[in-house]
Amino acid sequence: MCASRRSSTWARRRSIRTTSLARTFVEVAGVMNPAPAPRFSRTPGKIERPPVHAGQHTDEALADWGFSTAEITKLRETGAVA
Repeated sequence: MCASRRSSTWARRRSIRTTSLARTFVEVAGVMNPAPAPRFSRTPGKIERPPVHAGQHTDEALADWGFSTAEITKLRETGAVA
């Protein structure tokens, strides 16, 4: 990526924070996220935790879908899941 493209990307991100879009997106743990909606004046929404990372809930989801612990381990070993 060339320097001018990178600087324009950062300029756009910086401008989001200082424009009317600042209320539409919020940065949490270094990641831009949609702000909670709807937005009420007396009961403002808030983001209570950072976004999940890839594979964070894989084991729980696979177990809920009926996969055994041995099957989940094999999927991880073969690289089929993160």
